[in-house]
Amino acid sequence: MKTIFAALFLFVCVGAVQSQSIKVNQDYSLLINLKENIPCYKCILKYNASDGTILGYKQTDSLGLAILPVEILPQIRNISVQLGKGWYGSTLSRAIEPGQTITLTSVPDKAAPLLQKTLREVVVTGHQQLIEDTGEAVIYNVAADIANSGTDATDVLRRTPLVSVDVNGTPSIKGSASIKILLNGRAVSYLQPSDLLAQIPSDLIIKVEVITAPGAKYDADGAAGIINIITKNPVALNHSGSLNTGLGSRGSHLFASDTYNTKNLSISNGLGFLSFYNSTQAKQIAQYADEEAPFFNRRSAGRTRGLSSSYQGSIATLNKKNYFELSLNAFLQTVKPEESFSSYTKEHTNSQYQGLFASNNKTANISSALSFERKFSKNDQKVSATIEGGYLPTNNIVRLLREADVLSTCNRINNKNTLYTSSAKVDYEFNIHKKHFFEAGIKAAKSYSAGTNDAVLDSSSVDNYTASRNDRTGYQLSYSIASSYFSYKLAATPRLSSKLGLRYEYTSSKYSLEDQTGNLDTYKRGSLFPALTVVYKLSNTSTLTGNYNYRIQRPPFSLLLPVVSYISSGIKYIGNPYLNPEFSHVIELSVSKYIEANYFRASVYTTLTQGAVSSVISQQDGTTTTYINAGSEKIVGLNFWATVYPVTAWSINYGFDFNYRKVSNTVVSNTGLRLTNTLNTTFRIGNKWSTQLWGAFNTPKILLQGTENNYTFSNLSVKREMISKRLFLALSVDNPFSKGFTQKQKIVLPEYSSSNEVLYYSRGFRLLLNYKFGNNKNGTYRSKESSIQSGFDVTNLETN
Repeated sequence: MKTIFAALFLFVCVGAVQSQSIKVNQDYSLLINLKENIPCYKCILKYNASDGTILGYKQTDSLGLAILPVEILPQIRNISVQLGKGWYGSTLSRAIEPGQTITLTSVPDKAAPLLQKTLREVVVTGHQQLIEDTGEAVIYNVAADIANSGTDATDVLRRTPLVSVDVNGTPSIKGSASIKILLNGRAVSYLQPSDLLAQIPSDLIIKVEVITAPGAKYDADGAAGIINIITKNPVALNHSGSLNTGLGSRGSHLFASDTYNTKNLSISNGLGFLSFYNSTQAKQIAQYADEEAPFFNRRSAGRTRGLSSSYQGSIATLNKKNYFELSLNAFLQTVKPEESFSSYTKEHTNSQYQGLFASNNKTANISSALSFERKFSKNDQKVSATIEGGYLPTNNIVRLLREADVLSTCNRINNKNTLYTSSAKVDYEFNIHKKHFFEAGIKAAKSYSAGTNDAVLDSSSVDNYTASRNDRTGYQLSYSIASSYFSYKLAATPRLSSKLGLRYEYTSSKYSLEDQTGNLDTYKRGSLFPALTVVYKLSNTSTLTGNYNYRIQRPPFSLLLPVVSYISSGIKYIGNPYLNPEFSHVIELSVSKYIEANYFRASVYTTLTQGAVSSVISQQDGTTTTYINAGSEKIVGLNFWATVYPVTAWSINYGFDFNYRKVSNTVVSNTGLRLTNTLNTTFRIGNKWSTQLWGAFNTPKILLQGTENNYTFSNLSVKREMISKRLFLALSVDNPFSKGFTQKQKIVLPEYSSSNEVLYYSRGFRLLLNYKFGNNKNGTYRSKESSIQSGFDVTNLETN
């Protein structure tokens, strides 16, 4: 049996030798292939003249590419590649030309063992680049990252270039949370980013695409950019699945997924459960500028418990030309904050009271999408269409009990809201002669929200019942968006390409209250959103990119609903239904560089926003937050990211964003500098052990009325792989270097100031287990990737 296996293996190696070749690209760079789709990186290339004179040597980079001096190309008549101690190549009858494939005919069968060793090194290391920079997007290939041992998509984004994630799980790009998150190319705007990311297990993610300057094809929302999370759907060629679970002092989780595929059918299901817990201490102080003592002083201690469950399922059929998919997503979450507090209030008379705060927040979401895609052989044409619908009910119950010396009050607030969403879009794309690429499409989307806000205030004295008041508010809010776009990409030369697009969006919104005729507010506006991207390949390892686009950031429904919501006993906010979208001009110039497997990217950017949305705190009580169109916001910044491998077993991912920000209107303004840092490093010990450290540090955020302080958060984990890397166990410690962090917000105005400090006890321990079964390990995957950068191809094979 061993003899038969060895013979078969040698046959494969010899076949690989016979198919070894050198492909000449349009820019005259050479791609050395050991075998189809497996480049020979770090290979030595030798080129000779017709008389045998050696003209030079080159080593291929981490992509398998080598660039030869242009001036000597006409002289080259022999190219050879070193395998072991021997050189194997081919004699050329003419000068090298773009598009030419050079077969290494002189490679003998005896070179098979040498090639087999090289192939093994290539496959084990993984030929897929961990970080790809296309000029239009930065792609993090999660499936190629051997250090990926997180729980959900939040942990994955903490390793993604250009992205930072705060302690609440909210991602940002270039220090701004004005982004749009896509899941397999589709927007999920009706969920908070942290809730969406918590639903996606990390081991189901193939890659993450980050676009800092989206083109006209994508909705104009998201001034800072787009994050597209691409999952394995469908995944392995046969039956596969995974089980991901964890127990911890601050929460536990269980994710299970199963996928079954035949030649033209894929059925996948995913189920998840997540519980979480945290505790806090807080204090609030507010005072007038002309008084020495504060008029408001509060101390509190509390905890928050939560439980969520999710389901993701899809059924898809595909062949060489058509793709059809029906997907269903469901999400249910319950969050229960509780808090005890003591307050001192100085109004006309001094009063001091104690109290209890409790809240029960329930959120559900059911959404479905129907997608169709057809490819045509002529001019690489492709037509795709998607219809989506969503249903999102929420219920928030708050009970606030105050006990004073002579008076007791109880506030009971019940907010009920139902959100309906629907959208339909059609996209068409084609190219001519591989140089001219065209895209066009139309889309219609509508969101409708209706709800009620019931507020009951009961007051009683020591002797008898005093008063009761019941306030009820009903409201309706709707958003309609109609859009169309056209974009054109020109590959002018092998090194230079440009993409120009124009998108038109017409927005209409209506807001009305109960018992009032007509619409209290109607917003209608049509806008053009141009986008321009120019990409110049300085070399095969260096890229220079320039971007300009005009973007819109529509306020989410949570900021529009005219209801009072309590975050804690001393922090409450009320939505502003008259809030308008903000519009931003964004300009960015970036340069990226590969040095073998190491990746570096630096960019400078500026953003000018009109109608910038900013949070403001009422001077009446110092505790009520709302949102307004503050005026203008100007940002100038520098962004940097590096992925470095000091040694093969050690990777370092570090990024920072440094910017100057000015927020101003006719009444008040604020300016300042901000620095955000993210560090993630992984070290492998042998073939089975690895350790990972992640940390974030940010300086104060600039607000219209003040600042919000920096915070430091970190995580340390140790991972052990077993059973041929199908099973891993990990011990994870959140915030190992301190018991927690303090988040501070300071508001300073000419006549008033306030401060709010919240201590989060964030240290926690988690024991993680992940098991993969079926073909979901080091196998070949067939993917219909809903990718921003490429369409599907059932013949596409990827090595994980």
